Amino acid sequence: MNIYLGGAFFALLILGGICFMVTQVRGKYASSVHIIWYLFSLSFCAAFIGLRWARAVGAMDAMGNPGNETGKWVVATMNFSMDLQADFYVLSALVLLVVGPQCLSYVLSGLFGCASRPRFVSFWVSVFTWGMAKSFAITAGVLLVVDSFGSGQGWHGFDAKFAIKYACLALILLLFAFASLLGQASVDEIPILANGRHFGPLRMLLARIDQWMVRHRSDEAGLNEHSTGSQSTGRKRIVSGAI
Repeated sequence: MNIYLGGAFFALLILGGICFMVTQVRGKYASSVHIIWYLFSLSFCAAFIGLRWARAVGAMDAMGNPGNETGKWVVATMNFSMDLQADFYVLSALVLLVVGPQCLSYVLSGLFGCASRPRFVSFWVSVFTWGMAKSFAITAGVLLVVDSFGSGQGWHGFDAKFAIKYACLALILLLFAFASLLGQASVDEIPILANGRHFGPLRMLLARIDQWMVRHRSDEAGLNEHSTGSQSTGRKRIVSGAI
């Protein structure tokens, strides 16, 4: 009985955290909140239908073991949808491949005053946070279905303690999904907050560092502008002489 009370209390705490995060972002990111809930619902329904179908056609036995190639495919699909590590590695590699060279070249060339500011960094950060939020929501939905089937049909190892642990883990993953969304909202607000007095000194320091890193870029722009102006003046003189 203590296990059930403890699990229920912990689950209520997680649900409270989810509600808090949703209330923090729903004003500006209402559509994003809907997408996360939709992905969770979609994965939950798809996993439920898949397991029920596999059990009905004999692709899985009563203990959740695959009985044929179809059952193995169902299990493999479930495992693939819950592979958070693979999603993290793929998204991290993608972001690092695009953003990493820009940041590294900014630092190295900035030592000589020839840096070029990184571009589309916030976009690729959004790609990473949204990708992980999607993965968390989908995994949470599938995990809840697996937990329900395992505890309901008496799968091996699915005792009360294990079932409560799985249910709480699914809620934690759903909490992480909304935490990723809240983190993205915080990143989006940084340019706005930087104009406030609390971020003023830091903003000025970063601006000075950036000016030093790109100091010869401004010289290059000035020389190009001067060269263009000289060429225009020379053309005007040639035309005047011809007239």
